[in-house]
Amino acid sequence: MKKIIRYLLLLLLFIPISVKGYSYGIENYFINATLEDNGDLTVEEYYYLNDSYNGTTRELLYSNSNLLDFDSNSQYYGGSKIHNGSGIELESIKGLAQDSNFDFSNINGDEFEKTNSGSIGSYGIYESNYISNGIGLKIYIPSNKNKAIYIKYKIKNIAVKHDDVGELFWTIFSSNNSESIAHFKVTINFKSDEELRVWAHGPLYGEVKKENGKLIATIDGLSSHKALDVRATFSKNIIENSYKKTNTNSLDKILRYEEDKAAQANYTRKQNLENDFQNCEAFPERNCYNNLVLNVSYVTDEILKSSYEERLTKLLVSVVEKEEKDAILAVENAEFFLKKRYLEIAEDKVATLENEDLKNKLEKRLRIVYQKIIEKETKNEIFVSGIYIILILLTIIIMINIYLKYDKEYKREFNNEYYRDIPDGYNPTLLSYLLKRKVTNDSISATVLDLINKNVILYNKIDDDYELTKSNNYNNGLTTVEEKVIKLIFSD
Repeated sequence: MKKIIRYLLLLLLFIPISVKGYSYGIENYFINATLEDNGDLTVEEYYYLNDSYNGTTRELLYSNSNLLDFDSNSQYYGGSKIHNGSGIELESIKGLAQDSNFDFSNINGDEFEKTNSGSIGSYGIYESNYISNGIGLKIYIPSNKNKAIYIKYKIKNIAVKHDDVGELFWTIFSSNNSESIAHFKVTINFKSDEELRVWAHGPLYGEVKKENGKLIATIDGLSSHKALDVRATFSKNIIENSYKKTNTNSLDKILRYEEDKAAQANYTRKQNLENDFQNCEAFPERNCYNNLVLNVSYVTDEILKSSYEERLTKLLVSVVEKEEKDAILAVENAEFFLKKRYLEIAEDKVATLENEDLKNKLEKRLRIVYQKIIEKETKNEIFVSGIYIILILLTIIIMINIYLKYDKEYKREFNNEYYRDIPDGYNPTLLSYLLKRKVTNDSISATVLDLINKNVILYNKIDDDYELTKSNNYNNGLTTVEEKVIKLIFSD
């Protein structure tokens, strides 16, 4: 039985188990930041992870060590060390309910406590340590709690006051960011829309805009290890109490840099779009079409965007035609093979069709296929059940035969207490075999005693022992067993 259980456990290792997987480590990541009049940036972050986990890590950065020194004589003003903050203050970490529409209006939740050393599976604690350009966090929030992470902190003295404008250049994620994000949104509040201009640097897809004194940047599908920063210029009166100044007029140089960056991004985006169009036109699929629709929406050149939209219209026709052909072929396969996996494939393909008449016709055919599959499976189940019953009966018959032949207790016909007459002259070993189907040590000992009784073996008592000797006068009328016992005792 133990062997059978062991084999069954081993077999279980090969049984496929359905596991839900995610393509992104973080589902939603929202940031709400407010620029203070002294140049500090107060930041609130809210995010929650996918799959199973015991916690997460996060680096809160106030400076970018890869930036160069600020050069007031440069023709372009990109990012430089002048844009780094002077420090960072962590204010709060909480566990909140998960909400895909979270808006920072309600931050009531479980306040986390700082610890020097947490353990796996703990909840409501965090570790923090200072790194070269910020704070490294280790937050203990296991997935079974179904909680989102809320972090509030302040980056000190990050905004810059030029002679003509104020400026914020903030690196949100460095290339060390280890988690991919399905949906990301950052909102920065400037308390005024006056002279506000906004940019974002990172992936070529996504959107950045200004709205009622806010910078709003959104990205769907932000890969891990991708740096992301945002930049804004605004009225310097918004940071009137900031002491970080460049004493230069910087707006023109900033605009020149951002226009050049935008031109480079547009060129790269155009090349990528062209490649994507060619691939999708050669192999039209719904997914690549949807991706193209999204990427075309980011194009700012109206003439170029119009030409892309015309190509999208033609591409959609090809996609629909291919989907219809694939659906028809899938239905034909389901009708031919009459198996559930082919039926499921056909159902998925038919469900996406836009042509309602074709969709209804194919669904009607699939209903017939379903009935045939049920009938086929019923017949198969009856056949398999019959085979199982036959195998079980054969197994029972074999087990009964094995039992009767090898394991059943020998049933004696003699039921009296003892023989009233002297039985026939069976020697003890023969009786033992007849009664127990084996020759025992006791039966051999009894044979020795019987041979002593017949004076074939002589004995002499010496203290507590007995000396046995073979008689020289015994005749040869011994049984084969008695002769073997004589040899066993007296021969070499």
